[in-house]
Amino acid sequence: MKQAIADLKWFLINRKYAFIVHLEDKPCDNYAIWVDKWVDNTNKTMKIFTGGSNHTIYDEDSMGATLNILARAWHDEYHYLADLDFSYRSEMKVQELQWHELKRANLTDEAELLFLIDMVGQTTYYQKTDKFLNRQRYTVDLWFSEYKSKYGTNLKGLNFEIIRQRIKDIVWNF
Repeated sequence: MKQAIADLKWFLINRKYAFIVHLEDKPCDNYAIWVDKWVDNTNKTMKIFTGGSNHTIYDEDSMGATLNILARAWHDEYHYLADLDFSYRSEMKVQELQWHELKRANLTDEAELLFLIDMVGQTTYYQKTDKFLNRQRYTVDLWFSEYKSKYGTNLKGLNFEIIRQRIKDIVWNF
């Protein structure tokens, strides 16, 4: 899994972002307000919530919190550029768009899978419990191990919906 995290780190650092990031310590969970107050399309700036950036899949890296914020910036760009709100269905669409970008970057299947388990897993967990993960890194490690033991890490020939459903089943039975 260390190599998968290193691959995601490389991707997040080298990716071209559409907006300049400004950090915000309070979340915004209303899409219309977020678009109106957090995104400045004229100046190409976007506020990114910094909370909960510890204990993520990037923790073992010295840049852990920064990597998590870059991952959020990437994710939020898709919300804005594709005009996808914060509903579960839109979250899944954003994650699918991100996965396709990862595939184009030619990362390993394990890196793609770790990303999907982290993102789809957290979104599904929130849908199930109405809470965010407290021990994100620990829980994602467990989900990743279970996925790997059931299905392996080869994603060739699989579409997003198949992978999403497998992750959802693991989270719902967790």
